[in-house]
Amino acid sequence: DEFKLTQQELAEATGKSRALVTNTIRLLKLNPDIQKNISEGKISFGHAKLLLSIEDEEVQKAVCDRIISNDLSVRDTERLIKNIEKVQKKQFKVKNITIEHFPEVEGKLRDILGTKISILYDGKKGKISIEFYSKEDLRRIAGLLLKER
Repeated sequence: DEFKLTQQELAEATGKSRALVTNTIRLLKLNPDIQKNISEGKISFGHAKLLLSIEDEEVQKAVCDRIISNDLSVRDTERLIKNIEKVQKKQFKVKNITIEHFPEVEGKLRDILGTKISILYDGKKGKISIEFYSKEDLRRIAGLLLKER
C-alpha cells in the first residue's frame, strides 16, 4: 500500500511469483511473536499458512508454541488444527468446555519417551497421544512405559 504497487508488480520487481507475494503479505496478519518465529526459522512458511486458518489469536499462539515444543511437521500441524476445529465445533454444542494443553508435560514426556506427545483435556476427560514410527519404536516406548519403578 505504502509504495502503491500491486501484488503483481511487486512479484515482477522481486522475481517472485504473485502467489508467493500474496501469501507472504498474508503472514503480516499474524501476531508479531509468530512472525518472529518465522523469521528465526522456528516454524516454516507452511506452518505459518496453517496458523492463518485459525481465527483466535490465543489459539494461534498456543498452536505455534506446540509446533516448536513438539517439533511438529506441517502434516502433524494440519491434524492438530483439524482436532482443534472438531473440539471447537463441539464447544458450540456444549457450553463452558475449554480445551487445555499441557506443553510442559508434553515436553517432559517427549524427553522421556523420545517421540512426539500430544495432550488434550476438556475438563472432564483427556487424551494422550504418543507417536511411534515402527514396531521396534513401539516396543521401545512400551518398554519405557512398562518398566518397574
